[in-house]
Amino acid sequence: MSGESGAEGPKSGAGPETGAPVPGGRLEGKRVVLVNGARRKRNTYGLLRETAAFLEAEGALVEPLDLHAYAIGECLGCERCVRGAACPLRDDAEALMSRISSADGVVLASPVYMGAVTGRMKLFIDRTAAWFHRPVLVGKPSLVVATTAGSALSSTLAYLEGVAVQWGAVPAGRIGRTAQRLGERVSWREVARFIAALASPRERLSPGFGALMTYQVQRVLAEKVLENDRLHWREQGWADRTYYFDCRIGPAKRLAAGAFHALLSRRVEKTPEADLAGE
Repeated sequence: MSGESGAEGPKSGAGPETGAPVPGGRLEGKRVVLVNGARRKRNTYGLLRETAAFLEAEGALVEPLDLHAYAIGECLGCERCVRGAACPLRDDAEALMSRISSADGVVLASPVYMGAVTGRMKLFIDRTAAWFHRPVLVGKPSLVVATTAGSALSSTLAYLEGVAVQWGAVPAGRIGRTAQRLGERVSWREVARFIAALASPRERLSPGFGALMTYQVQRVLAEKVLENDRLHWREQGWADRTYYFDCRIGPAKRLAAGAFHALLSRRVEKTPEADLAGE
């Protein structure tokens, strides 16, 4: 079931309307994009507006991106972007990706449709395949938002967070609403971690266990599969690290990440550059 049932919200604009950033806040000079996969301006839209208000109160410039306002074609599975070439599709996806990659933080939001994100959100995510191989949001905090009138809230939030992690972002919060809580406003507690991460130097960030394990998978694949990935990871200085950059990683997590990487490295053989789509 959709998480977009309920009273209609405002109908103007290409995304959640936002105000102006408050000067002098601790996020002054920071730009945050809100990527909205909802078509209707109801529950998910409302949570994004409330989240934006908190960010602007701290001085951030908030940029809403309503995916339904843009032309986004279906990924062709041609792998040109993954192999370093330009995407053959001529639509708005590349411009959207540029706006997201240049931001200081990202919020990904979608209602639950049939147990997952909306089709528009999935269309866009598919177009970012190259970001799994060569992440562009390294060290930038992410916040995920989802609503549902039925089930699958936790799995949808986990999926959105996993996508952000694959893009290189550091997870910094989840906001979710089920049918029983659709009218509940966003609280300071729900955005505080994201705001703190935006305000902090990345050396003070602490990636979770899942983010560290995902990094090891991406690192091994970069080493073993595509030559342009291997070169990119080495140029960025990521190839021999526990994580993309020096940050707060406890001894236990560091040890586990190293052991997992060693195990994967032994099991994954270096292969010729074949068809990656698996079709």
